[in-house]
Amino acid sequence: MTVPNSIPKIMDHQEHSMHLLTGSIIPSFAYTTIKDRLPIILTKAIDAVVQETFMYCEKEHPIQYNECKSIISQLTALKYEASRLLPCR
Repeated sequence: MTVPNSIPKIMDHQEHSMHLLTGSIIPSFAYTTIKDRLPIILTKAIDAVVQETFMYCEKEHPIQYNECKSIISQLTALKYEASRLLPCR
């Protein structure tokens, strides 16, 4: 039967498909998206969180204010990694 031989081919195809989505192949859609579009999307997200942060006074709402600062920091690090094509943590 050819069933046992076809299973590894399906797995190889799935692994190959996942490899195309990692952004490691330069002419792929994933590479272009990570390199060009993701930094723009993250910049918009950072701007939105910064605007929300201004709504919270550090003295009146310290928990929300600190959460916003933490989110901004994490998004900024992700944007840096994406724009430099570094592997994400």
